[in-house]
Amino acid sequence: MLHISSQRTSCPRFSAFFSAVLVAVPQIAATQHAPDPRVADLVHAGEVRIALFVGQYTKDPATGELRGVWADVARAFAARVGVRLVLLEYPTPPKMMECLKTGACDVGFLGYDPARAADVEGFSPPFIEFDALPSFVRTPRP
Repeated sequence: MLHISSQRTSCPRFSAFFSAVLVAVPQIAATQHAPDPRVADLVHAGEVRIALFVGQYTKDPATGELRGVWADVARAFAARVGVRLVLLEYPTPPKMMECLKTGACDVGFLGYDPARAADVEGFSPPFIEFDALPSFVRTPRP
């Protein structure tokens, strides 16, 4: 059984600790939310427009929501930066590159290719490694 006393007791150690916490929390919060210059433009805009091309996502037939690893990475990135996510669909990697070149989107996920590097602001270091094997589908001849 829990008994709560209506009497107030004074505990100097608790008061000192609580006072220190009250002083420290705003300073810690300010340090954790220091603006990152790498994403300052996204924070200022309040959103990040991330381009995905067919093959990087599936679309939920009922809701139209884009799903898959790259959509999840995009959601995590937007949440980490603290901005609204806008997912943009493109049919091919070259169409996505056009989006990046014209500034119609902010981020795209592509494998590094020196030929593409000159056309975009830059590539991040790799953050996902996977083997890509082509799949062939064959239908029997009549």
